[in-house]
Amino acid sequence: MIYGMKIRILFSLLLIPALSSCAVSTKGQQTGKAESIVIPGGTVSPVFNVGFDAYYDQSLDDVVPGYKLLTVAYTNGTLELIQLDPLGDRWYVIDKKGKRHEATINLRQKDPDTWSGLPKKLKVMIEYPLIVPAGGTITIDLMFKKKVDLTAFKEVVYRPAGARREYRIIPREHL
Repeated sequence: MIYGMKIRILFSLLLIPALSSCAVSTKGQQTGKAESIVIPGGTVSPVFNVGFDAYYDQSLDDVVPGYKLLTVAYTNGTLELIQLDPLGDRWYVIDKKGKRHEATINLRQKDPDTWSGLPKKLKVMIEYPLIVPAGGTITIDLMFKKKVDLTAFKEVVYRPAGARREYRIIPREHL
């Protein structure tokens, strides 16, 4: 009986600070500005153990009708899965003029007519992944409307859903 009471007291002492810190961090996410982490393309951040690289290939223009593709490699250097959120993650490209353009990562939701006209194999290839495996690398195809100039882009910005940070991937030629 005393042992059970000690466990409840210990649990309460641990739970209350944890819940209050969650509430503070949630409030901070809604009002605070995101921490910006610069990662040179093709490298892994030693602090966060993630790496990115980004590449634009003009020959892939119109593989998805009306869109240009920018391919991002995302490396997970940790021993845990990294979850991705096709509804909450945000990706942007900063073009050579410094203008920010949001990527389409969920074509099924954003442009259902175009999505329904794509071949099944292409859908599988461009669909936004849900995880980056431990110690693995995946590729993500970011889609931009045809009018966006992706040649000589300055950087790619990734804001994970619910995170208070953004990753700024700087292509090697801009370092």
